[in-house]
Amino acid sequence: MESTIPNEIKSLKSQTKTLNLSTREILNVDEAIAFLQLSRSCLYKKTSQKQIPYYKPPGCKRIYFRKKELEEWLLCNRVKTTMELEQDSKGYLSKKAKFLKSC
Repeated sequence: MESTIPNEIKSLKSQTKTLNLSTREILNVDEAIAFLQLSRSCLYKKTSQKQIPYYKPPGCKRIYFRKKELEEWLLCNRVKTTMELEQDSKGYLSKKAKFLKSC
């Protein structure tokens, strides 16, 4: 029974962090790592290469993130489905055929 109590405490801590993230608009590095499910080094690499939006107040070493911007960044490179690609190619081919007929 004693071994279940530490596990329950860990579970409650995890649930508290998740709830805290869902209500916050501005995230620190640790919260952004948890939200994006990235490693610390990956997040810092993306900030140093300016691949991800972040904020650094003047005279401060810490960086912060807007949760909404992180969500937009996560969803910015949508991959089309096979059906969408087929529809795009059919549309392109029909336009190309019309163009060739007019020449």
